[in-house]
Amino acid sequence: MGKPWTLDSRHHSYEEADARRKSLLKDIEGLDVKVKRYNSDNTFGVKTRLVKKAEPPKNKKKKKRKTSSSAKRSRVG
Repeated sequence: MGKPWTLDSRHHSYEEADARRKSLLKDIEGLDVKVKRYNSDNTFGVKTRLVKKAEPPKNKKKKKRKTSSSAKRSRVG
């Protein structure tokens, strides 16, 4: 899913909302911004969320497997 979006502002036209979206993208780095249309009242909302930079995965150490006693017996042979 991801992080939840927060409503930044509402506008009566798409052009106003898009201008707000572009200004937010220019001002703040690491921010996701989208314009959402609300059909109930014909307005446009600008929603934002901070994006966390992906960290490289940590190297996991391999665990040593314990051998069963029957496997030990067959090796000793």
